[in-house]
Amino acid sequence: MCIRDRSDVLSEDFLTMAEVFKKNRYTTGAFVTNPHLRKFFGLNQGFDHYQYLDSLTRADELNRAVLEWLDQHQKEPVFVYVHYMDVHMPYNPPPHYQGLYFFGPPRGLYIYQFNGPWRFKQEPDSLSLEYTVALYDAQINYWDDAFKRFISALEMRGCLKNTLLIILADHGEEFYDHKGFGHGFTLYEEQLHIPLYIIFPGVLKENQTNEHLVQTIDLFPTICHLAKIKCPKDLPGENIFSPKKKTKYIYSETYRGKVPRSIRTERYKLVFNAGVQEYEMENLVKLLKNLNSPLVKNYLELYDLNKDPKERNNIFSPTNPRVKEYIYQLLQVFRQSRGKAEQVELDQRTIKELKSLGYIK
Repeated sequence: MCIRDRSDVLSEDFLTMAEVFKKNRYTTGAFVTNPHLRKFFGLNQGFDHYQYLDSLTRADELNRAVLEWLDQHQKEPVFVYVHYMDVHMPYNPPPHYQGLYFFGPPRGLYIYQFNGPWRFKQEPDSLSLEYTVALYDAQINYWDDAFKRFISALEMRGCLKNTLLIILADHGEEFYDHKGFGHGFTLYEEQLHIPLYIIFPGVLKENQTNEHLVQTIDLFPTICHLAKIKCPKDLPGENIFSPKKKTKYIYSETYRGKVPRSIRTERYKLVFNAGVQEYEMENLVKLLKNLNSPLVKNYLELYDLNKDPKERNNIFSPTNPRVKEYIYQLLQVFRQSRGKAEQVELDQRTIKELKSLGYIK
């Protein structure tokens, strides 16, 4: 979480996946392009090699750095984390991709690349919005092509044998779906419903789809299971492939705007859109005790994701039995103890990069 020129950092008290693999005699490497992941944020814990390239680094250049490192460690088991920023603001795909999804000259059009709610009286220009989405889609297309080249390079080196490959996004992007842009301000599905692919030749069957609730915190225990490494005790999340997996509720939160929280099941999602910070727990409990309060009605949203996947129709009602059930689950998560984050001052380079990506103003 960034606040002006200071930011939370990961405490050394936390155990990272890289530390677990390193303890199990893996050589660990990370190649990242998000300024939030620079070393002083503490996320390099457990990595033998941790390389930060700036946020404008294209996927092909990042891939070359990874491949060069892998060529030096061909005879040992490796754990590698690669973080791309191509599908992100600023929406600027390579030149030969820019006209891929938008036909016609872009003269006079605006690229909507900022984070947060729309604060103007007039609606966004429809053609400019179309152009912005086209550039975003073109970036996805470029990353797809670059990742294909990366996989081909791994295959040529024989690196895909006995290799677990996991591909996922960290968030989606809003293009005026709920009267805003970017990410980090809301908890609607366009930001939370992310792709996740797990590929392990000879271990996992091909073309399987898991329709059950899955969270990113499930990855740690799942990877330990597939790698046959002992999973740390009291780890949040569950092994995705466990027949005993029992996740019924997924909790999400963000730290910007109205500081929303949400609880969802396979079908329904409750969004709490009030500006109540975590340390104001008592205020939250008092607020939610009176569901008939007009104030609460303005804060709570309930969606049937089967009938309304784009979350356009808020069906919240104080008498809906699901509301009380989900609020109870929301409060349970709030009551759980959390590790206290440390703080670090940001240098000017990081501040500049975070501003260019829309994380801070």
